Amino acid sequence: METPLFHVAIVGAGLGGVAAAIAIARAGHRVTVLEQTAVLGEIGAGIQIPPNSSQILEKWGLLDRVRAVSVEPLAFIFRSYRDGAVLSEQKIVPDFEDHYHAPYLHIHRADYHRILLQEAERLGVTILLGSAVSDVDFDEPSVHVLGKPKFHADVILGADGLKSKCREVLLGRPDPSPLTGDLAYRSVIQASRIRSHPALRDLVAKPAINYWLGPSSHVVCYLLQGGDLCNIVLICPDNNLLDSATSVKADVQEMRDVFAAWDPRLRALLDLVQETSKWKLRSSVELETWTRGKFALLGDACHATLPYL
Repeated sequence: METPLFHVAIVGAGLGGVAAAIAIARAGHRVTVLEQTAVLGEIGAGIQIPPNSSQILEKWGLLDRVRAVSVEPLAFIFRSYRDGAVLSEQKIVPDFEDHYHAPYLHIHRADYHRILLQEAERLGVTILLGSAVSDVDFDEPSVHVLGKPKFHADVILGADGLKSKCREVLLGRPDPSPLTGDLAYRSVIQASRIRSHPALRDLVAKPAINYWLGPSSHVVCYLLQGGDLCNIVLICPDNNLLDSATSVKADVQEMRDVFAAWDPRLRALLDLVQETSKWKLRSSVELETWTRGKFALLGDACHATLPYL
């Protein structure tokens, strides 16, 4: 008996939507991705690829391409916020490959997204830009696209992110993502500037994930793009809960002031930051169900994930 082939529509061309498109296309189905933006591109900087994801990339024949633009950290290093003293260190290489048979990688989101998009297009996935979905008909099934005819498919997946229209249609009501009370400052520094600083060069001499742990806050620092960039994420309590913006360009000195009492080397690292943004960290309320008929949610549209547990 032949496996039936379906037309699957995916709402959203982020990492989750494009990855789903690859998996479904590899199974032989026809896939169309509807993306509201006119130009594709991932925002943000670094993202970590754990071994369970690396295993999938290897199965898809993409791991070598991903590794070529990634950094493989040697260890997790946990430091005191007071003076940077090492509290704990866990080896990644070779332990993770030995145990999980796949690497742990760091990659720039834009590089990751580009590789996945290229593979989706190679597999024949159609990506329709400028296609903002405003409603879902669960019975047909189909989606309403602003300014365009209804789009029909056999199966519909909502992968339209944290501010998901698909989730609100499934729930039948507005569903704004609740604030967590935390924010993240995100910055990228040229690693060459760190290597030229006598007190900092050992932080990037060998690739590792450095964490500074402190009261109600922590900092994560790791290399990207073959060691050319250093990604820094600083998570702390939100200092402006009334501001409705999710992400904005931030004042660098404001960021430094928040961590003014921390490890002198961390402060020296932050002195190298030339620009930063701050992102309000939002979560989502657990859904009783994320499916209805031939429709399902995936990714942040279904269960937003914070950068910490």
